[in-house]
Amino acid sequence: MTPVEQVKSRLDIAEVIGEYLQLRQAGTSMRGLCPFHQEQTPSFFVSREKQVWHCFGCGEGGDMVSFVMKLEGMDFPEALKHLAQKAGIQLPTYEPKKESDRSRVLSVLEEATRFFESQLRESPAAEVAREYLKSRQLDDSTIEEFRLGFAPAEWDSLRNHLLKKGHAERDCIAAGLLVPRSGKSGSYDRFRGRIIFPVNDESGRVIGFSGRLLPGAEADPQAGGKYINTPQTSVYNKSEVLYGLDRAKMEIRRQDAAIVVEGNMDVISSHRIGVANVVAVSGTAFVNKSSEEIPWRFQLQRIKRFTQNVLLAFDADLAGESAAKRGIEIARNEKMNVSVFRIPEGAGKDPDDCIRKDPELWRLAIAAARPIEEFYFDHYFPNGGAGFTDSQRADAIRAFLQELEKTSDQLQRAQWVHRLSEFFGIREDFLYDALRGLDKRGKQPTSNQAQRPLAQKTRGERLAERTLAALLTAPPSEALAFAERVTPEMMEPQVLRTLYVELVSLSAEQGMVDDKTAATVYHMLRKRITDRHGELLASRLTALTMLGERDFKDLPQGEMRKEFVALARELRREWAERERERMEREMRTAEAKGDQAQMESLTTQFQELLHIRREM
Repeated sequence: MTPVEQVKSRLDIAEVIGEYLQLRQAGTSMRGLCPFHQEQTPSFFVSREKQVWHCFGCGEGGDMVSFVMKLEGMDFPEALKHLAQKAGIQLPTYEPKKESDRSRVLSVLEEATRFFESQLRESPAAEVAREYLKSRQLDDSTIEEFRLGFAPAEWDSLRNHLLKKGHAERDCIAAGLLVPRSGKSGSYDRFRGRIIFPVNDESGRVIGFSGRLLPGAEADPQAGGKYINTPQTSVYNKSEVLYGLDRAKMEIRRQDAAIVVEGNMDVISSHRIGVANVVAVSGTAFVNKSSEEIPWRFQLQRIKRFTQNVLLAFDADLAGESAAKRGIEIARNEKMNVSVFRIPEGAGKDPDDCIRKDPELWRLAIAAARPIEEFYFDHYFPNGGAGFTDSQRADAIRAFLQELEKTSDQLQRAQWVHRLSEFFGIREDFLYDALRGLDKRGKQPTSNQAQRPLAQKTRGERLAERTLAALLTAPPSEALAFAERVTPEMMEPQVLRTLYVELVSLSAEQGMVDDKTAATVYHMLRKRITDRHGELLASRLTALTMLGERDFKDLPQGEMRKEFVALARELRREWAERERERMEREMRTAEAKGDQAQMESLTTQFQELLHIRREM
């Protein structure tokens, strides 16, 4: 058994992908929002039985290894190693010199993390850092869990350690740990005299760091900013990283809600008291008044894989152009359900302050979170709109409808329209007309609408795809029975014809009809096609298999038989129509050339075709 086969035999693809996405049961398959393109309706399917995945929106698909490769940006050895560790399988060791650049960078970052950790535990120079963390109520277990560390206030302590461990200086620079000396050879440590917060990817691998100056050093102009972060590298992109997501993702899925905060300490403190569905933006504050919407959009898209519900803390009025409001609008533009809550007055300026003052205050604040629509209603209609003139009331209703238009939940929309109608005595149809007018403004097609891949296929190709999808889901005997009615030339284009021939051939082999499941046939067929025709055609097979899982898996046997009869009839009709058009073209050509023998042959074929069509 190959390492890949070993990994697949130990792991469930739905559980592997379920660590990255929120999947729900859809018949015998699992379904969720695709992480590889933007969509509002789930078109990403996972088959436990066949251990494959496919998105019907963007066309991506494959097995668990290809999923991890694509989502994590790993090469094949990295993805296989990651999955093997999850499965408890020891892979053959690889020589470091043969590792990819990315693997070497990750190895350097892991070694640096261990160095920073040991410095915080053991170095006398780290006493101030240890006392600071203790003052923030962090115990040893929390420090160990989040792998906090300390960077000595020296120019080359980390550099010397990494080079002594055999890491190349170029890899240390590529990891963002060392800075090349200007105009000179060599390099120096980027992080010096700082408390170190490792930043992990969703798999828990260290991909970067955030370093905080020691207390008392903020006033030193030579020390740099209070926080410095790893620059953009091959493994670290601040626009896509959420601090703590590796630890929070399972709880986010369980709670079906993510609490988004701004600081690393906010996340650590919240996890420390057991509120674990909390993440922080990495590298960019949510309330940054510069134009940081695009990075935030990417980070929110990561959250959407686990939940559509996001909770945001704020401590200011959301009127006008406040930065908090802009952040909330980004989430709403992503069609997420947004709730907001306030840190209680007198409980501090951020979640960490609040938790250190009284953990229960933080829990109560979260429990009191309100849907953003409710907040805006109270905002635009203070005291229920008492004292408004007719003009002021109309302006407030229009402003609230503009906020309501961004709500993706149609039931919530209906409830708020009803509430407005009752509150102000305005007919609901008038309010819906106003909402429809807002919906039409600047409306862009969704990615699914824009792609429309089916529109580029002929009817014959769509029929052939649907037929193969059904056959791949049904028992192998159905393929043999179907082949008696549909010959290979009736399937178009050539790639689908090839799949059909291979499927029928495999189904006809000894023992295939009675004692092999559709899943077994799929795996045998995929290997045969990969060996004979290449990975591209094998990927097409996976896509068709997932189409069958989605559309045919739960059909009763009687319904499947009716479907096969109808498909066979339609395929034969489509083939006959194509043949008629081909013969008419060739007859015109033969007539123009005066080729009487060809004309007679084509006329005979044409009469036979007409007879076949009458029998259909």
